[in-house]
Amino acid sequence: MYTNTFARCSTQLTNADIEAVEKRIGFELPAQLKQHYLFCNGGKPERRCWKAEGWDYTCLNFFFPMRPENAIEEMADVETVDEIVVDLLSGKHIPETFVPFADDAGGNYFCVDRDTGSIYFFAMDVGDDFENAKRYLTSSLFEFIEGLVEATGDLEYL
Repeated sequence: MYTNTFARCSTQLTNADIEAVEKRIGFELPAQLKQHYLFCNGGKPERRCWKAEGWDYTCLNFFFPMRPENAIEEMADVETVDEIVVDLLSGKHIPETFVPFADDAGGNYFCVDRDTGSIYFFAMDVGDDFENAKRYLTSSLFEFIEGLVEATGDLEYL
């Protein structure tokens, strides 16, 4: 599916698992996100950093698993996509169309916009100024995953 390989994926999901998540969060997930989670439930891509013109590397820790009962043991204490969405949207901490699927070491999120399918980096330390907190990365999840690179130089990441 990708040239960027994934490791440490949690238990394989079914369409019924994804439908249960959609029911809990109250909306349908974007098609590419569902397709990805049917391929790999959470996990770490081999290449995990995004480099955009004029910006430093932005490196993700891992993709969140979709459901707690499907998380592998070493990620059992990691919040799942549905837990994060419910928490962030109920507190109006992110734009209502954003679905976080990964985070960085600083607690910021990589999100897919469920209306457009575009991928954004969302900084959580900006408060309620959503326009300044979000940074457009690319137009699709597939392009994002394939566009991730290994960090070079002195940059170290998990």
